[in-house]
Amino acid sequence: MISITVNPAEFNDWQDLLDLVQKAYAYMEARIDPPSSMHKLTLSSIEQKAKDENLILAWEDETLVGCAFVKELEDRFYIGKLAVTRKRQGKGIGQEIIKSCIAFAREKGKPDLELESRIELIENHAFFEMMGFTKTGENTHEGYSRPTSLTFQRVATS
Repeated sequence: MISITVNPAEFNDWQDLLDLVQKAYAYMEARIDPPSSMHKLTLSSIEQKAKDENLILAWEDETLVGCAFVKELEDRFYIGKLAVTRKRQGKGIGQEIIKSCIAFAREKGKPDLELESRIELIENHAFFEMMGFTKTGENTHEGYSRPTSLTFQRVATS
């Protein structure tokens, strides 16, 4: 049984959260260029990120199995560092996290969502499209002459 918590006040296992993100993103290393920004995360920076943004956690029993950070922008929310443990991917946890992000954004009065995905990760693009996101742009990291990531948006319908 999966349970989702949003901004859990009692959460303080930053090492477990950092490990989750790093292990979930590890498969990308051989596929994406430039490297993931998750390499810049530290215990203190992930804790600060959780304070500055909204932390959504997915639990299976007592085990942390997924997360996302939801950052408030002027007219929408941005989903970042969406991660599900590798062995639990494909089990609907990512869908539950996205649904929680949608519900959170609606509750806060800014129901439109945005996220980015590396251009090489086409399976992630398909997942986001399945969840109602539409590709709205391409981005190029500094120092690159080609697009390196895609922007996806999910515009709420009445």
